[in-house]
Amino acid sequence: MPSSVFRPMLLLACALTTGSASRALFAFTSPFASIVVALIAAMLFLFISFLLRRRLHFIMALLIAIAFIVGAASADRAMERAQRVSVSLDTKAALACRARVIRFPQIKSWGTRVDVQLDSCSEGKGDRFEPAFGAVRLSILHGGDVLLPGDHIQFRARFTRPRDYRNPGAFSYARYLAVHGIGATGRVVGKPELVQEGAGFGRIVGGLRRRVRDSLAQVADPARRGVLLALAIGARDDITAEQRDRYARAGLAHLLAISGLHVGYVALLVFLLARVFFGLFPRLFLRVPLQRLAAAVTLPAIWGFVALAAFPISAVRAAIMISVFLLGVLIGRRQDLPTTLAAAVCVILIILPLSVFDVSFQLSVVAVAGIMLLVPRIARALPAGRMRTGRALRAAALLGAVTVAATLATLPLVAAHFQVVTFAGLVTNLVAVPLAGIALVPLVAVAQVVALIAPAIAAPIWSLAAVLAGALDAIASAGARWGDALVFRWAPSPLEAGGVLLLIAAVVFWPHRTYKRWIGTVLVLVCLAGVGFAGVHMMEKPSLEMVVLDVGQGDAILVRFPDGSDWLIDGGGKRYGSFDVGEKVVVPALLRLGVHHLHGVVLTHPHHDHYRGLGAIARAFQPPRILTNGLDAPPQEKGHWARFQAQLAELSVPLEVVPEGKTTYAFGGAQMHVIRLPWQAGDDLNDSSLVVDLRFGAHRFLLMGDLAETGEGRLLAIEGDLYADVLKVGHHGSIDATTPELLSAVDPKVAIISVGENPYGVPHAATLERLGEAEIDVLRTDEDGAVAVESDGERLFVKSLTP
Repeated sequence: MPSSVFRPMLLLACALTTGSASRALFAFTSPFASIVVALIAAMLFLFISFLLRRRLHFIMALLIAIAFIVGAASADRAMERAQRVSVSLDTKAALACRARVIRFPQIKSWGTRVDVQLDSCSEGKGDRFEPAFGAVRLSILHGGDVLLPGDHIQFRARFTRPRDYRNPGAFSYARYLAVHGIGATGRVVGKPELVQEGAGFGRIVGGLRRRVRDSLAQVADPARRGVLLALAIGARDDITAEQRDRYARAGLAHLLAISGLHVGYVALLVFLLARVFFGLFPRLFLRVPLQRLAAAVTLPAIWGFVALAAFPISAVRAAIMISVFLLGVLIGRRQDLPTTLAAAVCVILIILPLSVFDVSFQLSVVAVAGIMLLVPRIARALPAGRMRTGRALRAAALLGAVTVAATLATLPLVAAHFQVVTFAGLVTNLVAVPLAGIALVPLVAVAQVVALIAPAIAAPIWSLAAVLAGALDAIASAGARWGDALVFRWAPSPLEAGGVLLLIAAVVFWPHRTYKRWIGTVLVLVCLAGVGFAGVHMMEKPSLEMVVLDVGQGDAILVRFPDGSDWLIDGGGKRYGSFDVGEKVVVPALLRLGVHHLHGVVLTHPHHDHYRGLGAIARAFQPPRILTNGLDAPPQEKGHWARFQAQLAELSVPLEVVPEGKTTYAFGGAQMHVIRLPWQAGDDLNDSSLVVDLRFGAHRFLLMGDLAETGEGRLLAIEGDLYADVLKVGHHGSIDATTPELLSAVDPKVAIISVGENPYGVPHAATLERLGEAEIDVLRTDEDGAVAVESDGERLFVKSLTP
């Protein structure tokens, strides 16, 4: 087929295929939003085509816009199919089930996470199993680490629907699982029973992975061993949270996962070695071009590498993309990067249609497109290297250009998904990527092969690789230490992200003709003006705003005062597990709400669901102080409390004890009264909660912390006037809080309950009944998501911020 016909058809197929996930980039929930994004994408493509004078780009812009709109409904249907599970969810009773393991276990500090496909389940107490369907992610405390894909197991588990924290800028765990084909989660009771061992490919690969892991046990340094395990078999179990954070702040997080970069390096290594090997025997391989022979050897090699890494989706996509290129080499077809990228995207979305919801897919495609468009322009601007030194400098400059191009192209997406942008990677990648690609990854690949054949001989190779891993770790440490000034927290909306891409396109493809410059400038200014309109609109009139965030079972409340001061009341937190509510939930929500600095924090009392998230929040927003009641956490939380205090000491954030009684703070016409009640040893720690009283104009908000009946009685005795328009219900709506006496004194119009899934039975039915009898409008974070209440001093506005 002629290239002039083949390429447009290929790009058309690609556009129509991507249309099946029209809401993928930001997971919109309405067709209208999908149409808006389609129009923004069309405008961007039209602008680039105008600057480049390429008619094909114009056609592609229209096709992609049409594909986005047509595919609006099909993305939802694909998601629904992935989330279908036949068992009862969110029940207290454990169900007996039989299932087949479909992926390699993820080993955690607390146990094992295993994905299974349900075969049958017993809903009752008997042994009668009925057919079941759906994929489930199991959490197993004991006995899950020995399982392999293909194993059939029997277990008892409680199943739940994955819960999302419904805040602005929230990460959707349910959507993340659906991308991986998982519809529910389950917690196994006891130890699973192995009914039948799997056979075939999964068990063979599992044995090979164990052999590589065992051969790496000799590396004494856990940090270096963790890096080598991640590069060898994609296992990041030995990488600590501190190490992961260090690599992220240095802009090197992509080196800790087997992604397209690593697959590309392995493919290049095998391809070059194969060419050299076949070149040694010219008489034997005279009739077949070396390129085709090398491609034929590289294809199975890269898929073997991906299989050993347990088929991570990012590596599978990279392998598909490289396979498309290699197949072109095998059939003797001349390849170019745009055609290869378009064909690979088509194949990936046909095989894995929900990949377009995955962040790594979006980033990899955008990065490759950015490199494809930007690097040639930079290369043309560089002087030709005639001497050996000049050629070396030019090669180094091109490597830097690749890093800059990928960083600029992905910047808006990285900010939209992770709410942080680091430019430290522009420097660290110039050193770390060549070290990893030219030395470390090839050495790890060689060590893997040797470990599979003769584990004893692999020892010196692993030792050398450990030295290089230590050097990589040192680069990450230096980048994190010196690059903090280059880390910016930003949570753009889809419109803002599109505006930045448009700005980058305008600067890079700046035309020479004057009238085109003027048109480009006007388009950019219009876009930036639209982005800034919302922020300017918010500043038109001062107001007091309170946002009760959805942090599950806990409290985290943002208060925005008329003078622009932002305060946080509590930071959420979980008692068990490594999930940091502050880092994963509160920080992204605050950034999306436009908070870049906290002027202060109030910790109502030292319980885990109020303080455990504050460490990450303090690191992100550097508040000058945290107001407390001066008490320590209970003995069972001693370790968590000590770590929290150590975090604050490291950040130089003081805990400031509020004096007993009422302390008043003024912010541009609004007041915040912090009330510390008398408390004695032996009292319930909940009754030590600080009470926050917010006032602005004619309105008053009363935040009760976890105050229970005894504390409420003391508050009523001390404060004569407690009338408030809005009541943040105390102790998550428990039966021992929000007494009739308090409700009579406060007489609120609106009551907000901060609560999540919990074993305590809150909010209690009796509390909800009391609120209903008083004819108070009740909003709950577990049902309504984040709740915002705003007052301009005269009018009161209440709304849910559920995205």
